[in-house]
Amino acid sequence: MEDMLTVCGVEYRLVRLLGHGKGGYSYLAEADGKQVVLKQIHHEPCDYYHFGNKIEAECRDYKRLLDAGIRIPKMIAVDTEAERIVKEYLAGDTIFDYVRDGRSVQPYLAQVREMAAFAKAAGLNIDYFPTNFVVQDGVIWYVDYECNEYMKEWNFENWGIKYWSQTEAFEDYLKAHADGPKRNDPLLYRAARKGTFGKRMEFGKGSITDALFVYLDGDPEPDAIHEVDAHYRNRPVVCLTEAWKEQIEVQYPDATVYHRFMMKPANRFTLPKLPALPEGYRLAGMDEAAFETHPFSHGANYASWDAFRAEGSGAVAYCDGRIVASASSFLSLEGEVEMDLSTEEAHRGKGLAAACAARMLRDCMERGITVHWDAQNDISRHMAEKFGFEIETEYPVYWLPDSK
Repeated sequence: MEDMLTVCGVEYRLVRLLGHGKGGYSYLAEADGKQVVLKQIHHEPCDYYHFGNKIEAECRDYKRLLDAGIRIPKMIAVDTEAERIVKEYLAGDTIFDYVRDGRSVQPYLAQVREMAAFAKAAGLNIDYFPTNFVVQDGVIWYVDYECNEYMKEWNFENWGIKYWSQTEAFEDYLKAHADGPKRNDPLLYRAARKGTFGKRMEFGKGSITDALFVYLDGDPEPDAIHEVDAHYRNRPVVCLTEAWKEQIEVQYPDATVYHRFMMKPANRFTLPKLPALPEGYRLAGMDEAAFETHPFSHGANYASWDAFRAEGSGAVAYCDGRIVASASSFLSLEGEVEMDLSTEEAHRGKGLAAACAARMLRDCMERGITVHWDAQNDISRHMAEKFGFEIETEYPVYWLPDSK
């Protein structure tokens, strides 16, 4: 993938691939600090769909959808010669993400049916496949511009709805498109599934994974429910499926709940100019001497300095010759790292964490390492956003009460 693409004389930096459809490749891109979707038309063969002029079709369909009252992102620019389109970027999970992850789409069915009614009134069908709908602030948007003449067999009730829940058709699609959209599981959870961190227990169609957090996945089987109740009170519990979330909330109505923010993994970052550190502080990369002290337990999940140097990254801030702040990879997995930040309480509010993070992120970007940032509060989330991270999802963490 090229790093830059030009549309109507404006250069856009490509951040990541969003999707590959039958008509083109869609990228998250940015220019002048603003994020957009850049679609590059392709001419790959498609055995079930006939295309005419794709750019003309995109422009025509955009107008038809607007006229029909369908909620769609704004078209910003069209470069006919380069066959590229720029449109508004709407951050949020897709309905496909909701279905795959076991989250309820019930709140959005009325909205898609309203869209379907508008489309039918205009003599149109839109593509009701769930990857084409993004949820933002409780509202769904149709983010594709494709529409076709209305045919009953392809309307929402006869075709689209089959993919808006975990039906046999949806599961068949997942199996046939194993390289398609996947749930973005936490890196700690993935490492445990690989057997490199924590431990995992299977219970029929469910599982418990103890990897710093206690991850509950699949279905809450009776033996798994008993295991959680017996051994995982006063631990941070994360439910990866709606079934487990419902089980925990019903069984433990008095559980303490707080929310974290999983940011979208990235390997390219915005590195703003930060103020100089206060007098008496010094910033440095994580070298062998710093690593061996394991500041804030950073580096403890690596077998050796050589392993950390090869797979991890970090930076530290010194005061009076002592490490008082650190940014470090908590662990590494297949070219990806989990970011961890810590600052001694007496030294907070001086920009040390941000300086360490910037130093580490620059190193990761230069080395092509993908960084996962799981923000424990709004302060961490806002810092991540300053470096160009976007929210993947906000999720609850449960602390189960002591047994009586």
